[in-house]
Amino acid sequence: MSSFYLPNECIQDILKYVEEKDNKTLHSALLVNRTWCQNTVLFLWKKPFNSPPSDSQNNYKIIPILASFIDDDKKKQFKIKEKDLPVPEKTTFDYPSFIRHLDFVNLWKQVFRCYPRNLENIITNDKLYPLQQDEYNNKSIRKINSSSIQDEYKVSQHKKAEVVKALYEVILQRNRLERLTFSMKDWHYPIYNDSIFDALTSTPNARNALARITRFDCNLPATNLSVLYNLSLISKKIKTLSIQIFRHVYRDGKLINLSKLIESQESLEQINIFKDHKCNDISIDLSSLVSQSNSLKKLKLHYVNIDDEQLEYITKLYQLKELMFTCVRLRGKMTLLTNAFFTKLKVLRIYSTFINNGNNNNLQKDNDPFVGLIRNNGSHLEDLSLEFKLGYHPKLLDTVANHCENLITFTTYYNEDDDMPGIYNVLKKCSKIELFGIDGFANMSEKTIIEFSKKIPPNVIKLDFRYDCLDMETLKVFLENYEGRDVKYLICNVKGEREGLIDMIEEISKIKGRRVKKCSIEREGSAEKIVNIEWLPDLDIINITKDGSS
Repeated sequence: MSSFYLPNECIQDILKYVEEKDNKTLHSALLVNRTWCQNTVLFLWKKPFNSPPSDSQNNYKIIPILASFIDDDKKKQFKIKEKDLPVPEKTTFDYPSFIRHLDFVNLWKQVFRCYPRNLENIITNDKLYPLQQDEYNNKSIRKINSSSIQDEYKVSQHKKAEVVKALYEVILQRNRLERLTFSMKDWHYPIYNDSIFDALTSTPNARNALARITRFDCNLPATNLSVLYNLSLISKKIKTLSIQIFRHVYRDGKLINLSKLIESQESLEQINIFKDHKCNDISIDLSSLVSQSNSLKKLKLHYVNIDDEQLEYITKLYQLKELMFTCVRLRGKMTLLTNAFFTKLKVLRIYSTFINNGNNNNLQKDNDPFVGLIRNNGSHLEDLSLEFKLGYHPKLLDTVANHCENLITFTTYYNEDDDMPGIYNVLKKCSKIELFGIDGFANMSEKTIIEFSKKIPPNVIKLDFRYDCLDMETLKVFLENYEGRDVKYLICNVKGEREGLIDMIEEISKIKGRRVKKCSIEREGSAEKIVNIEWLPDLDIINITKDGSS
């Protein structure tokens, strides 16, 4: 046995630590040897149409590989010229069987990239395209004489749709799909809408394959698309449902078919609903959430308007472990929020969310809905984010300090110096906090930064300042004035040159008697860079010194 041999299980465990978007590393692993290749190909082909933007221009190269798996009977409907996009007769692996996550709309886009733009090019372009059956039987290619451009589009539309359906069937036949993405946000071919909606659920193997999916992500116009209703008749085992809605000229407001999809599921565990900020006039009926009250553990709402009636449906989700509001508008008395109990809630995140009850002065009193929500549920919270103007909720931070003794992660928003005493009180009383993040750090005065650096309790081991962009001088002021040694990790968004940042961090750390274990810079080509700093624990520094290596 080779000394370099690793079992498949070990290789796959290693590859799990590679980021899914890091195709460069996966391609390198593919070339190590045959064993690594056999294991790495599973990861590379898990979601082949979901590459990061830097690699997405090459997605179309997947099409001819998939085309090689089309049934012989269907292949007779196609003409393949093998120059620019050769279709292999044999492949090393059964690639379609590795696909677990399919971006259905992107599949269409990549077929279009492989397809001639006009019928004149059908004869000469070395690409993949279908022929009519009579053309194949005659073993000749005839020019299609169209009476108008509209006729040409119809013929072209039919041909492209047939290509997509054939490739889609190749994937569905393996019956391995776990996640389906259906994004119309950047779809620029409305002439194909009817075809794409129909093809998703009506192809021969769609019912069996889509019945197995456990996650569905879609980005749809604010209209009552029938595709959601059709999917509700087939897919009943979805655990995570993520819906993004953008403005569209045709909209019906209530999105009834979205409600039908939610209600049709046996046991949804997570629902994410995101509305584009331009869709403020589109209301969403949340009553369907109640149908999942026994299973729903995570609810995330973005740019959704919630009145007292809609709030009642949320308060009935007794199994919630995570609740997130982002840019939500709460309209009404919100007394249900004040009295809401979620006995299993561990994570509560509220970003840029405002209460409009017609009299904001009421928030100065004890009936602040956020104060009641924290008071009732704070004792079991482990992760809390309150990122909005704290001045509108003067008693909120004191409530957190007195009721959230089990917090491990706390992030909040700095707007003015009057916010800081309440923040310090939370950090002092909630002694289990290990990660503290603050938005607005870049707006602090030098005096406030110095004061803050002295107030960080020893239990905080990680700081997060990435929510806004600091200049190098601001980061320098903090590093020079932090006298503790308990913070082991710092992540921030900084404007500056890479080498200058690293040199400054290492120099100040050395002066402070600290040794930098890692300082990584992300987004190196950008003026704003994400900086991750990790310092060695003091014990490691002592050991290094004793060994004489520093």
